[in-house]
Amino acid sequence: MQSKAQTQNTNLMITKKNYQVSAFSINEIRAERMPTVQLKTGYNYNKQNSEAGFLQSSQTNGYHYGAALSLNVFNGFSVDKRLQNARLSLKSTDFVLKDSLTKLDLAIQQNYNSYAMALQLLQFETENVTVAQSNFDLANEQYKVGVITALELRDAQQNLVLSQTRLSAAQYDAKVAETELLRLTAEILKVVSN
Repeated sequence: MQSKAQTQNTNLMITKKNYQVSAFSINEIRAERMPTVQLKTGYNYNKQNSEAGFLQSSQTNGYHYGAALSLNVFNGFSVDKRLQNARLSLKSTDFVLKDSLTKLDLAIQQNYNSYAMALQLLQFETENVTVAQSNFDLANEQYKVGVITALELRDAQQNLVLSQTRLSAAQYDAKVAETELLRLTAEILKVVSN
């Protein structure tokens, strides 16, 4: 479950992407220290007509192109400061990622333990309902023969109803624990889509 959660948990995937973005921003800032080459091309067409004057019509057309090379010599240590901030951001994101992994592993372990306990309780309550049903059936037979009073039959009936209520609560708790495990491992998306 932990390996599934580490590869499929949505919050963890977002944190991993944020870490990658921080790493890419360091490369982007480092790239500002490199020379820049610009290539430009274009085509001009210009036609002018005039009613009076020295040039009554003029037409120019043609291609133009150019190249430029630039190198940042000094910018007041701006790149160094931004690079330092980006490295700190990367370390911070790394801590957040490790913290998220730890919290996710802990949550999975706790929810798995809760789920296991809920299943044990569910099994216990199922057996308890069976025993309470047997006790009620026995008390009902004894009441019909006149061995016990209506009050004792009512106690057996209440015990059966309480057992059934606890069984329903145990089923609900087990389902909640199972759903939380599915949510943490992102398996709930597969269950919902089916």
